[in-house]
Amino acid sequence: MTDNYSVIETAIQAVLVALTTIFTTGNVTLGDYAPLDGGNDRVAVITPGAFSRERGTMTSNLYTWNFNIDIFQRYINSANTYTAFKVMRAAVINAFAGQLGIADVTVEGIAANGDPTMAIKSGTNIPTHMVQVLTITIQEFV
Repeated sequence: MTDNYSVIETAIQAVLVALTTIFTTGNVTLGDYAPLDGGNDRVAVITPGAFSRERGTMTSNLYTWNFNIDIFQRYINSANTYTAFKVMRAAVINAFAGQLGIADVTVEGIAANGDPTMAIKSGTNIPTHMVQVLTITIQEFV
């Protein structure tokens, strides 16, 4: 049996990696937050989200997969961080306006799980990144 979840997850990563004006090599990961410690300006981390499976027809199932994409913009100063973050977020949202090119898979939408927040360096009051979790919803007939 094909691991359809991993196929879709890899396709989502490829869409983000293709945003070469936004993310540099190695800054779009599957569950790895290490690039945040590398001085990178922008990082995207894809993690598993909720899912459901329901009977689609007598011979198929409908899966609804949610993938969380944590997007991080390194803190510059208040105004510049905000502007850079908006550019990054818009590029990510627009990147998923189309489909992933996988048979029987559709991008149903992308949404924020909450407002952007500032990540603060542990034990200090110093902001390190502006971050927001986006959730992309994918439907798949299997």
